[in-house]
Formats: sequence, structure tokens, C-alpha cells
Amino acid sequence: MSDRPESLAARIAAQKPPSKLFAFPTPVLEEPVSDTAFSTINAASGQRQIMLDLRKKDGTALGLSYAYMHSVTFHPSNGIVLSFSGQRIELTGLRLEPLYRALLVHHVASIIEVDAFQASVSSEATIVTNIKII
Repeated sequence: MSDRPESLAARIAAQKPPSKLFAFPTPVLEEPVSDTAFSTINAASGQRQIMLDLRKKDGTALGLSYAYMHSVTFHPSNGIVLSFSGQRIELTGLRLEPLYRALLVHHVASIIEVDAFQASVSSEATIVTNIKII
């Protein structure tokens, strides 16, 4: 110990950060083009979500833990397939690639199913028109 009376907080603040030998850069995501299809609450701070909230048109909601997500598959003509322990989720819609990229880094808080005619359609909007829970 030293002879100087320092607080624990001061000693911790003076320490250098640990080595980043195994750190991976967090991908930079573009801002979502439409918050109608999905929301990325806390994404600006780089904070990852714990649960994914799926909201269907009929009011049904399902929350799934990102910890149990095994894979995310994107195919431009077929949509997105999410594989969780015991469940498979199929998402179809328009311009789903931004949603796919955000799902990869656990930045999506909720996905909302909407009718295509109800969505604010722009040339770049992401729209989820069907959430199929298998």
C-alpha cells in the first residue's frame, strides 16, 4: 500500500484500461429508415438488447431472448429466418437487409408486423408484412 490516502474510486480511475487483444469492433449501423417495421432503442449508445419483442397485427406478442438465438439467415427474395432454441421465426416484407444487419448485432428491440398498405411507404423503408412463428 501507498502512504497516500487515496479513495478506491480515484485508484480505479487512474488505472489503464485492460488490453483489447480479444476485442472485436462493433459494426456501425445506419439509422433505421423506418421505425414502423422495427425499433432500435439504445442502439445509438451501442448497447445490445436482451430480448427481441415480436408484435403481430392481431395483437399477439412474443419476447425471445437473444441468448437463445442460434442463427439469422437473410435471403432477398425469401426474407429473414431466425432460429432460436425450440422456435423458428420467419419474417417477410420489403427491404429487410437493414433489419438483418441490426439483428446480427442484437440492436433490435422490437419487430412490428404491419399491412403493406398501412406502412408509410418510401423507396427505402423497411416493412415487415408477416411474422410467422413455427
